[in-house]
Amino acid sequence: RYCLWIKESDLPAANDVPVIKHRIEKVLEFRRGGGQVAKGLASRPHQFRYTHEAKKHLIIAPRVSSERRAYIPFGLLPNDCIVGDSAQAIYDAEIWHLSLLLSLLHMSWVRTLAGRLKTDIRYSSALCYNTFPVPKLTEKNKADMTRSAEDILLAREAHFPATIADLYDPEKMPAD
Repeated sequence: RYCLWIKESDLPAANDVPVIKHRIEKVLEFRRGGGQVAKGLASRPHQFRYTHEAKKHLIIAPRVSSERRAYIPFGLLPNDCIVGDSAQAIYDAEIWHLSLLLSLLHMSWVRTLAGRLKTDIRYSSALCYNTFPVPKLTEKNKADMTRSAEDILLAREAHFPATIADLYDPEKMPAD
C-alpha cells in the first residue's frame, strides 16, 4: 500500500498537483463533518493523525498473529516506511530489541498476557512489550543479541521470495 505523506514544508508543492489538492480537500470535508477527533484534525487535512517517523529504522509488530505460530513475525523496516493501523512500531530501537522480541521467552510472556482476536494473539505494546521484564544486559549481551537478530534477518533473506507468512507457517518454517 501507499499513502501520501505530506510534511508541512511540502504542502505548497502538493497543492500544485490537482489530484493531490483534490484529495486534501476531500479529507478536509470529511474531517469537518466528522466527530470531535476528526474536527480537531481539520486544520491539517494533509496529514495523518499521528506522524511518527523513524530516523534510522523501525521494528514492526503485527497487532494480530496466528496462534499456530511459534513466533510472532516481527520485522525490521527502513525509515521511509509508514506503519498503518494493523501494526505497531518501535521507532529507532536497537537491533538487539528484535532478537528479544523474537525469543521464546518473550513469546511465553505474550501467550500469557496478550489479548485474543478469536484465538489469535492480539499483541499489545501496553500489555506485552512495556511489561516484559528485561534483565540488565551487558554490552556483550547486546552484541550477541544484535548478531542473533542479524542472523534471523539473513535467514529470512536466504529464503526469498518466501513471504513472512510462508516462513512463519509452523508446518513449513525453515530450520534456520
